[in-house]
Amino acid sequence: MKTSSLFIPRAFARLGLWLLGSACLGHAVASAGPARVRQVSARSWVKHTAAEPLAADELRAGEKAFLAKAVETVRQQMRLAEVGASKADSSEVRSHALQLASDYRDLNEALESLIRRKGGLAGAPAGATSESYQKLTEKSGADFDREFVRVVAAASGEAMNLFETAAAEAKDPDVRDFAANELPILRAHRNTIADLKKTYD
Repeated sequence: MKTSSLFIPRAFARLGLWLLGSACLGHAVASAGPARVRQVSARSWVKHTAAEPLAADELRAGEKAFLAKAVETVRQQMRLAEVGASKADSSEVRSHALQLASDYRDLNEALESLIRRKGGLAGAPAGATSESYQKLTEKSGADFDREFVRVVAAASGEAMNLFETAAAEAKDPDVRDFAANELPILRAHRNTIADLKKTYD
């Protein structure tokens, strides 16, 4: 009987502790539930409100202006590079012109691909022949090399400024990434032509 009388209170004590623990655990889960829901909801909101790629007719004015100017700049650079590759007197100038021609063909393809993904760009220029290009074609020999380096140095600086601005300010992720991805090669062009310019100044 002694053993039985001691066992019953202990059993009730254990049962009481178990019930108390269950209640505390249930309260903790119930308290954590809404917070978890709020976290998931917050992440879902961020995901759905993050910048999404836009179609060409939905692009912001600045992004449309960048794409249009990029078309013009890239195609002018291609023309300059092609005439440089065919007329340069110096092997260094010709080598740089050949590299420019190759790189700008790739850049032009990437740009056209981006514009196609955006559904086209109304009024995109075909890339008009610049006055600088016309003057360049009239020169030859060392005069050509000097003028080519001068014109390409100025054009490379303009291209860098154009793409740097778009990489920093464009809201559309496709446009921003395109501009940022092309910056290293444009920077390399600018640095190379700057070194050449020291020789021809």
